[in-house]
Amino acid sequence: MKYRMNNLVKKWGRNLLSKSNREAGIRFWINQELNNIKVVFPADYFQKTADFTKNMALYEEALKEIKAAYAYHLVDFVPTSREDLVRRKIKQESYCQRHNLNREDLTIIEQVVKERIEAQARLAQIYALLRDDNCTISELKEAIRLEEKLGVNGDFDLNQHLAAAQTHYDEVNKGQVIKILCRNRAKSTLTYGVMFDIKSNVGLTDKKNKQLRDQINWTKKLDLLKRELAQKNIYLDRRLEVSPKHEKVFLQTWEKVSEEANVRRGFKPIKSTLSMEQIRQDLARRYPDAKFKSQSVLRIMGQKSFFKVLDNCFREEPRDR
Repeated sequence: MKYRMNNLVKKWGRNLLSKSNREAGIRFWINQELNNIKVVFPADYFQKTADFTKNMALYEEALKEIKAAYAYHLVDFVPTSREDLVRRKIKQESYCQRHNLNREDLTIIEQVVKERIEAQARLAQIYALLRDDNCTISELKEAIRLEEKLGVNGDFDLNQHLAAAQTHYDEVNKGQVIKILCRNRAKSTLTYGVMFDIKSNVGLTDKKNKQLRDQINWTKKLDLLKRELAQKNIYLDRRLEVSPKHEKVFLQTWEKVSEEANVRRGFKPIKSTLSMEQIRQDLARRYPDAKFKSQSVLRIMGQKSFFKVLDNCFREEPRDR
C-alpha cells in the first residue's frame, strides 16, 4: 500500500504538493485500496426469510462484517475514553508514516472511507428488505446502482426482482389513485426503526452523542411491541405483520414503545402536538410524488433528506398549527 502511494508521489512530483492535486491523488489511492476490500456474508444472507428477528440478526451481522472489513482505514474514530484518545493518536501516526501521508490528509481518508461504509450499509438495508419481500421499486433500483458502484455481485438477481416488482406494481395499482409502493407499509416503518437501532449499536451512527453510544436492546423492544398489541387483541407471528385495518394501532404502539425506550436511555421525550401519523400526512402533503400527485415520496427519499424534512416539520409546527 505504501509502495503505491509513494509511486504517486514520484509520478506527479512537485505537482502533487499543490492542494487540489494532492487531494485528488489521495482520493485515487484510498479508493484503490477500498476496492480491494471484499465483505464476506453468511451463506443464508441472500435467502428470503419469514422470521423478522432472524432477518434483523442477519442485517446486524452484515454491518459488523462491513465495519470490520474497513476497520484498518477508520483512523479518525470518535474516542469514548482517555485510552481511546491514546489509541487513536498512535493509529493515526502509524497510518501516516506507513502511507506517506500528513495528518491533514486524514480528513480526506475519513470522508472517503465513511462514504464507502455508508454505501455498503445502505445496500445491506435493501438486502434486508429483499429478504422480507417488502422492497419498493425505487429501493431495488438503488440497490442495482450501489452494486455497480461498489463492484458487488450479490446472490440476489436484482434485475429479475425489479422486473417482477414492476409487473406486480402495475397489477395492484391499476386504476388506483393512491399507489401501493411496498407489500406492507407498517412493516416497512418497523423495519427501518429496528435497523437504525442496530446501526447505532454497531457503531455506524454519530457517536459524538453519548446517548447513541449506549446499546439498544432491539429484541426487547419487539417483545414489548408484541405484548402491547396482544393487550389490544392484535397478535403477531414471526413475520411481525398486521392487516391494513390494524396499521394505525400498530404504528402508534411502535411509536410509543420506541419513545419509552429512548426515555429510559436518557433522551428527552419529543414535546409535540403532532403524532407520527400526522407528521407522515403532513410530509406527504408537502412533498407529493411528482408522477402520481397523491403519494408521498418518503419511501424514496434518502435518509438524510427525510430527517432534514422531519426537522423542518417540527420547527414549523407552531406556525402551521
